Amino acid sequence: LHPVFHVPLLEPYNDHSEFHPHADATTFELAPEDDPATHIAAILNSRKTGRRYEYLVHSRDRSDDEDAWIPLSEVPRSCDELIDRFHCRHPRAP
Repeated sequence: LHPVFHVPLLEPYNDHSEFHPHADATTFELAPEDDPATHIAAILNSRKTGRRYEYLVHSRDRSDDEDAWIPLSEVPRSCDELIDRFHCRHPRAP
């Protein structure tokens, strides 16, 4: 059994939804205070999850309970020095 459609039953497709794949994408930016990556005070640990690396970061103005794992792709370039210092202190860390 396989799907067979008679040609007279076919109609052109009309998209009436509000979503259009060729519409201009609207971008949203986080406010600087909402993004924990912008307030990184220290890098505490690192790990490899699958094919990506993550860093356990401590953010300014937050308690130790709020330390978070952040993917390397979300760590700002301004924190490269913190990452270098962490890896100098922990050469076996991923």
